[in-house]
Amino acid sequence: MEQKQLKFVCQGGKEFFADKRIAQFSGFVSNIIQDAADDEIIPLPTIEIESLQFIVKFMEAHNYEIPKYSEKIRSEKVSENLPPIDVELLKEYDLTNLAPVVNAAYFLDIPSLIDMLSIRIACDFYIGKEAGSLEKLKKKYNITEDLTPEKEEELLERFPYLREYLLTNLSQDKCCLLYTSPSPRDRQKSRMPSSA
Repeated sequence: MEQKQLKFVCQGGKEFFADKRIAQFSGFVSNIIQDAADDEIIPLPTIEIESLQFIVKFMEAHNYEIPKYSEKIRSEKVSENLPPIDVELLKEYDLTNLAPVVNAAYFLDIPSLIDMLSIRIACDFYIGKEAGSLEKLKKKYNITEDLTPEKEEELLERFPYLREYLLTNLSQDKCCLLYTSPSPRDRQKSRMPSSA
């Protein structure tokens, strides 16, 4: 039986139709359609249509079954932290063009996608236990100064979710530095920091 389609209007007035099962993933959509008429249009004025297309591809790739992800980052390789389905979806994405997708995932309240994207981002900031890992990461991002206590406190003031993230992950011996990943308990809005 054909699934019901929902109509979205994205940034720039662009229309997009998606399977109603998107509500299984998205807390935002689920709340909207509870009281909406069958033909009601869902406005998404801050979300680019390309981001919504990616989100639907993510759901289709998982056959509309919500995936679960490990919280432990094993290495800097995406293929060692995510299933092949997600690796394929992400092959043309980096930290720059992932930002709108992360924003959309938070706006639509899609925890499984947020988890997947957080892992992808974490791979870029992974610090292993082997000698030279930190220096390698600093060279990769052209970091010339060490993080002083003053600068660390400034970052924590700008991005308060980091404090909880660091406390949680350092206590579990997770070797990952991730300035862009929010606390899993805070899914209300995007936490992607702007470029310096």
